[in-house]
Amino acid sequence: MGKIYLENDHSIKQLLPITIGRETHKISKGSNLFLKQTPTSMRFIWRPKGKDIPLGVWNNNTHEMLVQVKKAKQWVKKNPDKDPALFFKPEPEKNYQSLHDAWSIYWKYYCLKSSDDTIRDRRNKWKILLDYYGKNRPIKDFEIANGGKKLIRQMQEKLFFDRRVYSEGKRNRSIMKGLFEYAIHKEWIDSNPAIFAHPDEALNEALKHTRKERNQHIKWKEVEYLLSSISDNFSDYNLSDLATKAHMLMAIRSAVIVRLQWSWYDKEEDLWTIPAQTPGLKNLKHQVGKEYDHKIPSTPEINRLMEILREINGSKKHVFHSSYEGKNPHLGEGIINDQLMEISGKRQSGHGWRDVFVEGTQVGGHKQFIIDRCIGHKSHKQGSWGHYDEGEFLPERKKCMEWWTKELVDKGLKI
Repeated sequence: MGKIYLENDHSIKQLLPITIGRETHKISKGSNLFLKQTPTSMRFIWRPKGKDIPLGVWNNNTHEMLVQVKKAKQWVKKNPDKDPALFFKPEPEKNYQSLHDAWSIYWKYYCLKSSDDTIRDRRNKWKILLDYYGKNRPIKDFEIANGGKKLIRQMQEKLFFDRRVYSEGKRNRSIMKGLFEYAIHKEWIDSNPAIFAHPDEALNEALKHTRKERNQHIKWKEVEYLLSSISDNFSDYNLSDLATKAHMLMAIRSAVIVRLQWSWYDKEEDLWTIPAQTPGLKNLKHQVGKEYDHKIPSTPEINRLMEILREINGSKKHVFHSSYEGKNPHLGEGIINDQLMEISGKRQSGHGWRDVFVEGTQVGGHKQFIIDRCIGHKSHKQGSWGHYDEGEFLPERKKCMEWWTKELVDKGLKI
């Protein structure tokens, strides 16, 4: 090893040639840059942490190499856990060539912002889509210029339209649209083939009259007959019957009703407060805290029903505690739908009762934005105004709920 520092190209040019072996010369004090000299070449190496990193042939570029080494030392200081060689030859960014690779990254992002129910639904749909396309299908195949629109159309036709389920074909195109929007943001592709609707999607509207409504419900004028049937056939202390009555009175989704806890009721305020992440409220994972809790003003009719339930489950955590539902300590949410469908001859579903509530309270003269808040809709949170709308309108909602529950009792619901 040379005993002097070579500071520039001129000093390197003054080196005497060698005929055998090799010599290593120091370049500038403190740089850890060296010049390896052999009979046929002179090459730079950098030696951080005792490791030799080749930097190429000397080509009258000593100053440029010293500048690079100085930058490399700063980079190593900021990235102590990384291989110093990566500064000069970074690892190539992974090219997410396959649809499955891109989906795997997108899915982590999607799960952060979605509810558990939505995640379960979308995971099942994505499994069908990934099986159809194959996990190794290059995502670049979906560029519009590469025939991506045709790939989406063929998927819809083969998986859905051939079976006349046009709404599912539209829904799955929308699901793929979300992935491609994310992929464009990540610069994996440049275009979104799923933004174009297949012409057959319009058949969904044309066929609506040929199939049963998904959330069947009766009209408000038919409620009296339904309530009469319920009162004649339901038992006073049957837990599933009481849960159905609570669902009808409180007008919130059945997933919330079966999970009601006694601690959620404030007797002084005469108010039920449902925590934000309770299944059935449809809040996203990040929507936690009091501003996303749902409040249900209680009424004399609701309180009377709860008095009966306290005789049954007053010492339990859940209002509808049941030891017969497996891992859940409460009734299953499907039982309310089953009860209503059976008593109505399959004309009234659990979720469809919310439609009845909306029609009935409108007939009762209540305003739409109050009705929306009563059933837990988030329409007031949408749009530019939604950022500022924090109004709960509890007095107005209480009047609405009091009218509703009294009206049900007047029309024949026995409590």
